[in-house]
Amino acid sequence: MGWIESSFELDRTAAWLRGRDMDETKRPALETLARIFKEQHLDWALIGGMALQAHVEEQRFTQDIDIAVPARSLLPRQALAEAGFRETGRFLYFDNFEGFGVPVQFSDERPLAEAISRAETFRVGEVELRVITALDLLRAKLRAAAEPRRRKRKALQDLADIEAILDRHPVLESALAAEERDLLRDLPAVVAARPPQRG
Repeated sequence: MGWIESSFELDRTAAWLRGRDMDETKRPALETLARIFKEQHLDWALIGGMALQAHVEEQRFTQDIDIAVPARSLLPRQALAEAGFRETGRFLYFDNFEGFGVPVQFSDERPLAEAISRAETFRVGEVELRVITALDLLRAKLRAAAEPRRRKRKALQDLADIEAILDRHPVLESALAAEERDLLRDLPAVVAARPPQRG
């Protein structure tokens, strides 16, 4: 079973635990998004939890789909709406949508947008999914965990994800810049010292 089928299996398990239809997966949303981006000639790549699923041995469930695009101004909003995706919010670094029962987040944060050109391609049925490389994902997780405003709970998950990436791809540590390796060394203590946020 490939990583994407394992991802859909996690979706089915989560749906069963919630007493919902076990056929509910992110597949329809993913395939629809991939078709729209191909038709609109928009570069894109999966980031976040689904990218992590592609690059680690032990997958964890992720509820949403996170996607990097070169610029959110390029999003084909009309095509997305016609396909069933509803915009739910615009923020400083990302825009949120929902479609096929799945939350979707588009980001054009510069380092992630630059990673799109290096993305790897995976075929799912009749469409191709683009996924940022393990090295770009590792760097994204380092940046996220180092953000002082990030909730401690999420930063701790970032650290767990970093460990999972390096367990699967230990050579990536040597590909990091010196300052990134310093960050990798210091982050556990920095995150541990943050006070938990309530509410």
